[in-house]
Amino acid sequence: MRILFFTIFLFYQFAFAQTNSKEIFINFDKKVGIENSILNSGYLFQKKHKTKKGAHQFLGENIFHEKNKILYKGQNFYNIPLKYDLFNENLIVNITTKTEKHSVILTKKYIKSFSIGDKNFINSKKHGYLEVISNSRSIILYKKHTKKRLEKKDKKNRYSVYLKKEKYYLEIKENFYPIKNRKSWSALFPNQKKEIKKHYRIYKTEFKNNKNSFMMVLLKMVLKAQGL
Repeated sequence: MRILFFTIFLFYQFAFAQTNSKEIFINFDKKVGIENSILNSGYLFQKKHKTKKGAHQFLGENIFHEKNKILYKGQNFYNIPLKYDLFNENLIVNITTKTEKHSVILTKKYIKSFSIGDKNFINSKKHGYLEVISNSRSIILYKKHTKKRLEKKDKKNRYSVYLKKEKYYLEIKENFYPIKNRKSWSALFPNQKKEIKKHYRIYKTEFKNNKNSFMMVLLKMVLKAQGL
């Protein structure tokens, strides 16, 4: 239904103004309303665990992020209010109109990719949502964001806290390999074993404080050594 109405809307856009495709989608969804789109389907999101102030299970801040893009059921949506639930690995859209306000968990199998802020994600199916950290023609570096829930209690109440966890993967020829440590790199690139060991030794601080940068530099070194 969105495609039919969008075709009509697109005709008028081209007839009266020159607008890029992203702006056309944004204007169309504003006119129609996301409550009337395919995004307004699925299960309602409800918070299940009590937390203290500041603790939450989401990526970044506990807000609905407006700067984003999602490819859902083959259709692009822009600037839709989204949250990424890292504990349950769910993408949540906020539906707000004059008569209703609720949050919907989008169906995973229909999500091909999405972005929140400057972070871009794919749906890898087997490993869930992965952030694209570095994308070369031959090897792609991904980061897996998760949160682990711990239950605690004080004198009055039980409550939950969430701890961030990160994993890294390399995609080589459509195969995904977990990167846990130096041995993981050496197993994949045995010819660069000495250089990999040296990299881990020299950049210990970088590994602790900025792992994304550490991994990107190491991947760049490996690609250069292989002439890629």
